[in-house]
Amino acid sequence: MGTDAPEADDAEAIVRRAPYASNPNVGARGQRTQERILDAAADAFSEAGYHECSIEQITARSGCSRVSFYQYFSGKDDLFRHLAGRVARELAAAVEAVAPFTGDQAGWDALHDWLDRYAKIYERYEPVFLAFQSAVRIDDAVADGAARVATHTSASIRALIQGSPRPPREVDGIVRALLSTVSPANRMVTLLEKASTGGRGWRRSDVNVALADIFHRALFQPDAAINVHRAPRRARPRLAGTTGGEPAGGAGRKPLGPVASKRRDAILDASVKVFADRGYHAARVADIVAGANVSHGLFYRYFESKADIFQILAKQAVERLHGAFRDIPIEAGSDHQPLRIWLRTYAKSYTAEASIIGMWIEAMSRGDEMARASVAAIESGRSALARGLDARGFGDAETEAVVLLVLLFAMVQGRFSTKRLELFATLIELGLLTPPRPGVSVGRAAGPRPARRRCSG
Repeated sequence: MGTDAPEADDAEAIVRRAPYASNPNVGARGQRTQERILDAAADAFSEAGYHECSIEQITARSGCSRVSFYQYFSGKDDLFRHLAGRVARELAAAVEAVAPFTGDQAGWDALHDWLDRYAKIYERYEPVFLAFQSAVRIDDAVADGAARVATHTSASIRALIQGSPRPPREVDGIVRALLSTVSPANRMVTLLEKASTGGRGWRRSDVNVALADIFHRALFQPDAAINVHRAPRRARPRLAGTTGGEPAGGAGRKPLGPVASKRRDAILDASVKVFADRGYHAARVADIVAGANVSHGLFYRYFESKADIFQILAKQAVERLHGAFRDIPIEAGSDHQPLRIWLRTYAKSYTAEASIIGMWIEAMSRGDEMARASVAAIESGRSALARGLDARGFGDAETEAVVLLVLLFAMVQGRFSTKRLELFATLIELGLLTPPRPGVSVGRAAGPRPARRRCSG
């Protein structure tokens, strides 16, 4: 969750709600019941999404009655706040458990340790992370709690950084960028892991090393002796569901005449707005046809389903972004003005694709047709960026391209500004383009020493 973390209370009280019991205190059996409901809800949110998940789905999964459900929770929103609070408490504990982030090996180990802890929490509560953005949009309590926790987490991480040669305001910005990157990076690697075939898979541990290297370089350059790792010795991952790095959608369709093409484009334009307003899973075909002012029959003349129209939109977005990523001026050296020019152009042209990109990430672990478009889009952009990074002559270009892709997505989320552009341009320069000092030997991406690699929930 990073900066989009939920509110964390000091303790999670387990009580029955009035008027279901004269004594609100819950014994061991009641605690097990509440835990069963919470676990079932996490699975239900994962499958159906936050909007479409119902209390009936949760109670059916948990084996509890609606009466039992309402003993502990006032509704779906209340239940989600309990789950989000639990995740927030674990994330806060992860920050408190690590050593300071310094410019030496021990500092790199500490940063990597925190990233490992975060990844473990993400893997355990992935459905909550995936549902969180939808919950923030419609639940003011979750949104307010997220803002408070974001401030607290940022301050806690900032306090761990010791001895950075960067100006304080620049360090503050790097911390914000780190917290906006770590959760989407875990989402991406989840999808890449699940889409890999033939024993060739992405490893979360490699991405954690890349994240640690990039942000440690950004914080402590020019001392880049211990934060540059070469690619691990493994076969390049092979992903299922990708064809030339682009999603299916529209393949084999008959050419349309001018009038039909205009109608089809109007439906596509309306669907972009509907998806942006409601999200993929909450959007309905009825919403799209209403927005386009056409009939259901006309919609199904051109598209088979909501998933079909999304994959077409995804393909169009990928084609635009693939060309942009292929042209990014990634050059190790001192003149990065071309990069700033490119980033500004990218930010302006990317606005139309932002909602689609967000849905790719949101759908990473949902197991529906949309996942195929997601993995193809991510791999297409990642591979184009990796080719550019490979020319640097240092680091793990294949894995660091995953992080660069996340940084580019994060840069254009929310309200874009020149200040935000400068932050991410500086981060990319320091973390990805500044080479190690001449004569510095770099290690393989094997992670820190075994004695230092500890993970906890």
